[in-house]
Amino acid sequence: GGHPQTDSANPGWTLNNPVLVTDFAHRAVHETAVVGKQVVAAFYGRAANRNYFQGCSTGGRMALMETQRYPDDYEGVIAGAPVYSLLVQTSNVVRDRIFRAPGAEVGVALMKKVGAAAVAACDKDDGLADGVVNKPYACKWDPSAMACKAGSDPASCLTPPQVKAIRQAYTTVATKSGVVGNYGMTRGSEAGWNPFIATLYSTARTSINGSLGELVPLIFGNADFPMSQFDIEKHQAAVHQTPFAKEYEASSPDLSRFIARGGKLILWHGMDDPGPSALATADYYDRAVKQNGAGSIRFYGLPGVYHCGGGPGADQLDTITALEQWVEQGKAPGQLVAKNTRAGFERPACEWPKTPRYTSGDAKSAASFRCE
Repeated sequence: GGHPQTDSANPGWTLNNPVLVTDFAHRAVHETAVVGKQVVAAFYGRAANRNYFQGCSTGGRMALMETQRYPDDYEGVIAGAPVYSLLVQTSNVVRDRIFRAPGAEVGVALMKKVGAAAVAACDKDDGLADGVVNKPYACKWDPSAMACKAGSDPASCLTPPQVKAIRQAYTTVATKSGVVGNYGMTRGSEAGWNPFIATLYSTARTSINGSLGELVPLIFGNADFPMSQFDIEKHQAAVHQTPFAKEYEASSPDLSRFIARGGKLILWHGMDDPGPSALATADYYDRAVKQNGAGSIRFYGLPGVYHCGGGPGADQLDTITALEQWVEQGKAPGQLVAKNTRAGFERPACEWPKTPRYTSGDAKSAASFRCE
């Protein structure tokens, strides 16, 4: 992002270097677009007909940044699982406390059993038991169903502190004024929580998501900020008002300049993402549609999909073709088809807030489902 540092735990490059911070936050990607267009024009003797951007995670943030700050760079943009605000980094500070409570640690093997139990409870709600919970936020399974009883195998049951911790992980936490400090995790996603959420502390780790220790001085104004003192009432709203947040966050719903020149935006997010929550992307989508209308924006939530891919769901989605047809032919995307090439099945990718429901026929075919 405009600087040579490759050690994400070393914050030295951020200190007293506002130009490098701006490059990192947004300008480097824009300048890459400018130079890229020059290279194309020099090689082919003419400018490109269309310019598209696709990114996921931090790349998803960069995608949104392009639509908001540099609307002339691209005709079409795809933002997957966008880490568009500092909520993602700070939410891990909140999450990390959950399993640090006495007796609350849950090993990876046991956490997978928790996930299997949650899936078993809610899997059939969409009409088919296929290992994917299609409407995870509607699932009400409670970890007390696995509470240890006399004679229970401790490797397959949960103690009271563990039950409490997992309940907390499912719960969205917000300040009294409504500023979200951490979106709750989805039931059925537990097998993918580690290493995003350390439920067992066998090694030391940084409680900034992605181990981005370099961001600590930028987020908190202090390289030695004590994470144990982070309080959502005191700090959560404040981090979004810092000079760094104003450079880094791509949370503005104002896409008017991008849309005015014909720009199209496709958002997508795995519903079982253990990093940035799909609910954060849903929130951005709702705000953007409210301000700009739905004509140039689409959002797809993919059930059973982890961060930018993986998980038991269908995680392969051809958004490139959908975007090309939208920009170049005026064919707005509706229901798409997502594939799980590992397990050999496909599912409809539904426009938010719809989710797939099985009707009849071949369970591996998207045609056997409807979006509702």
